Amino acid sequence: MSLENTRVFIGNIYFMLSTQELKQYFSKAGKILKIDLFIDEKAKSRGCGIIQYSTRKEAQNAIQLFHHKEIFNRIITVKEDESYYSQQHKPVQICVQKMPITVTWQQLKDVCREMGNVLRADVKIQNDGTSSGMVLFECYGEAIKAVELLNGAFFNGVRVEAYVDLNN
Repeated sequence: MSLENTRVFIGNIYFMLSTQELKQYFSKAGKILKIDLFIDEKAKSRGCGIIQYSTRKEAQNAIQLFHHKEIFNRIITVKEDESYYSQQHKPVQICVQKMPITVTWQQLKDVCREMGNVLRADVKIQNDGTSSGMVLFECYGEAIKAVELLNGAFFNGVRVEAYVDLNN
């Protein structure tokens, strides 16, 4: 997974613009992978969103082409998605399930230290005779690396499942 920012923030867009209309317009800068429009609790557009391009160069191209340009009688803002960097550097938790009941928090932490900077590890015994663990990594990239290496791997002879905990 690449850690380079391929996302741009778009602001002050016309509230009635559809995702398809935005894609048609902004695809002039490059291949769009995803568009997320921000909506309020009543499902109405907030007039801003995030567009993810396939490369950093395309994202930069979008900024150059569209920042402070008029679209549907509105001068829009297009800039690098600053939330991307804060997401990359905030702690991220993963869950490791179906571990042998004998695994301790220290063993789990020691294994995960090989994949990144571990801030905390906990293990709980489950009713089904297995244990599950939670590991808090310093940043997103380390958590992803841990999940990629742990999911489906054997831990003390037992195949475990690992995933990023999206609830934290």
